[in-house]
Amino acid sequence: MSCEQLKEDLYDLRRNSVKDPDLTLEIGYRIKLLELTCKVEGADIHDLWEDTRDYAESLLKQDQSSAA
Repeated sequence: MSCEQLKEDLYDLRRNSVKDPDLTLEIGYRIKLLELTCKVEGADIHDLWEDTRDYAESLLKQDQSSAA
């Protein structure tokens, strides 16, 4: 699996974690896998975690506003 595919999978997991908080452990595992596979450094991992969290939160806000 390519690094880009791993990142896309991570974003998909993050999106799903909005509705299923139990996916947090899986997200941590995927970030570690990305770190080891793609030689991503700690600061980049932190940024990736933040980016995916922000992405998930924005999706949640979109869902809430469209439901209202």
